[in-house]
Amino acid sequence: MNSMKNIVLLGCLLLASLLTGCFKDEGNYTYKDLGLAPKWIIDPNTEPIRINGTQGEMMKFMPQGKDFTFGEDSVAALDIFRYEWEVNGTIISEESNFEMKTDTVMARANLNKAETGVTGILRIINKQNGITYIGRAYLGFRPKFYIGSFVVVSDKNTDATKCSYFRLKTRYDGPNLVYEYFMEDDLYYQMNGEDIPGKPLKIRNCLAPHISSTSGASLITTTEGVYQLNNETFTMYTDMKDEFLNGTPDNFKPADAFDNLRLSCIATQDGRIFKRQMSENYLTGKYLSDPYFIDSKGYKVTKFSTYVFRDREPLCFDEKNRRVLIIQSENNGMNATIRPLVKGDGNYYPFPLWEIPADVDVIHLCPTYDRKTYVSGNAIYYNQGGKTYKYDFRFSSSDMKVLENTESAPVALPVYLTSEDILMTFGCFSGPANKMVYAKGNEIHCINFGENYSDKLWISVDSKVTVLLYTVVYNSYKYMVVGCENGDVMVYAVDNELLTYRLVSKANVGGRVAGINETGFYYGADTF
Repeated sequence: MNSMKNIVLLGCLLLASLLTGCFKDEGNYTYKDLGLAPKWIIDPNTEPIRINGTQGEMMKFMPQGKDFTFGEDSVAALDIFRYEWEVNGTIISEESNFEMKTDTVMARANLNKAETGVTGILRIINKQNGITYIGRAYLGFRPKFYIGSFVVVSDKNTDATKCSYFRLKTRYDGPNLVYEYFMEDDLYYQMNGEDIPGKPLKIRNCLAPHISSTSGASLITTTEGVYQLNNETFTMYTDMKDEFLNGTPDNFKPADAFDNLRLSCIATQDGRIFKRQMSENYLTGKYLSDPYFIDSKGYKVTKFSTYVFRDREPLCFDEKNRRVLIIQSENNGMNATIRPLVKGDGNYYPFPLWEIPADVDVIHLCPTYDRKTYVSGNAIYYNQGGKTYKYDFRFSSSDMKVLENTESAPVALPVYLTSEDILMTFGCFSGPANKMVYAKGNEIHCINFGENYSDKLWISVDSKVTVLLYTVVYNSYKYMVVGCENGDVMVYAVDNELLTYRLVSKANVGGRVAGINETGFYYGADTF
């Protein structure tokens, strides 16, 4: 037993001596002087070097001075350091700061299509001692025509439409992403060698995945026709005159149109509606050459309201019978019908939407959506007796009967508006939908429904306002776009609560701005 204890004790003493030897061993190491080293401006452990490029343009790699620096030793660093930019497993350059065509960068990195979120590595290598400093890179590649820019249609001469492109460009100011817009005037003519026929009337967002499932399409209505523009290529996809089943109808002079997934409608200047229903795969579907039949009363429709969601098609006003018509569909545009509203079964209906009095001037119809109550509805703006009123209403989609609501009544606005003024109501605003913006002449005002319908001047511009819209693709409702009679196009960063604003970009297209459309496959925007 004692011998066993002696063995254990001896083992402990040997282990202790070994550990002591390890601590006393200073090793036989060679220490290198790091010499000159880059000083990071960003934290390379948490923040990447950010670089964006657009096809057809130069891509700027400028990390030295922005992401790292050598300070006063920048000249000496030229002979000491070399660089390697690795993207997608391939070395694309051995320079620190340089510019290269975006398409060349993509080709060298073996990228077949533009995409965001491509990771890369910047190696800063000391040629004297071999020490390498590594920074992560985050690269974004965009197609030449990408979401978030604007298609602008304006007067070119008496019988042509100018189609320009207000291009979105982003850059980083430190960690902050900055949005700027640059006008490419008359770009459609420059690319295609021809103008869009007719005087411009309107442009709408076109939800057409068979044309582009990313950038979407623009539906341009002129006095001569209705045209689909592919936002991804900035080329004409089709002239709607060629999309009728049995030939273009007689006296076909468009007044308004919309294209919302599988459902498309065109209203003519004489009040007819032509409807197209596309198949589920978008491979078939033509406009019927006969106008849509509603009922024996007939109808006259020359204008569609806006739509804020893909399942909320526009409303329209029947000028002949003075009634509100509802365009309804199922499953993203299938089985579409156009039916009139009728009186409900209740007793309280302060405004007869099914038989609007002759002394009423209807100036605006729109679907609404209140983010506070999560209730979809509709609103009509009209003039009567020298005042402008707003009336909110809902209806039963099964029988088209207006629903009785004893808490809803026409409300007089603090300003008199006409069809010449530009109205913009909040359909998808992330807060309570309790505001409307309007432009009268060169002034932009905001009416706050939640503050006793108070009217406040917001922005004054140099010319009569002809177009208003909010951005939706990026920074939803934080940027407002304004088009004017004199051709000015402005983008403002806005605060819809405090009513502050800051001019971001301004350009001029040389003629009256008839419409502006934000590119992208999105489902809601307030544009009037």
